[in-house]
Amino acid sequence: MSQRDESSAPSLKSLRRVIKLGGSLLDYPTWADQFRAWRAKQQEAVDLVVVGGGRLVEAVRETDRELALGDEISHWLAIKLMSHQARHVLEILGLTAMENDLNAIRAISRAGLYVADPWPIVRADENADDGGLLPHSWDVTSDSIAARIAQLWPADELVLLKSARPKCDAKDAAALAAAGFVDGHFPRVAAGLSWRVADLRSGG
Repeated sequence: MSQRDESSAPSLKSLRRVIKLGGSLLDYPTWADQFRAWRAKQQEAVDLVVVGGGRLVEAVRETDRELALGDEISHWLAIKLMSHQARHVLEILGLTAMENDLNAIRAISRAGLYVADPWPIVRADENADDGGLLPHSWDVTSDSIAARIAQLWPADELVLLKSARPKCDAKDAAALAAAGFVDGHFPRVAAGLSWRVADLRSGG
């Protein structure tokens, strides 16, 4: 696997961080510059970005409401669209390849920026002995998918990079879910993880 971000020096034990990049952020013309500026202020890490589906997935949600696609079809279609969004982010950030295998991700030792392809990772998790932990419903969005990937890696930290600050306690997963700031399954899958919320538009 080739290094995607050559600016970082090798590290024997780099921090492992999953960054969930909210899909709604991609609607802002300056999101990439804001993301780079935000990341420059963070502790150096192996940063694995999981990109939300944004408006593409919202279109699936609306279609499901109107045509009753069903949970199974909607779940996998949304994850496939997350992969398309990830490819877009990869190109905008000037990187060369998405990370689609957890064993390869676990082998990364150099701090830098990487983008996850959620489709094969979630598929592999479904085929694991425990059958995965993500329900196939709208209770699961990219928040829970990023948390599950952080759990499987395992990551030292999960950052939910959003387009606004929550109006409730940003450290209370249940309150965030009740407010609709994260999905309904997030409190369960994030249990035991070190996680935080950051507002990209305000810089932190």
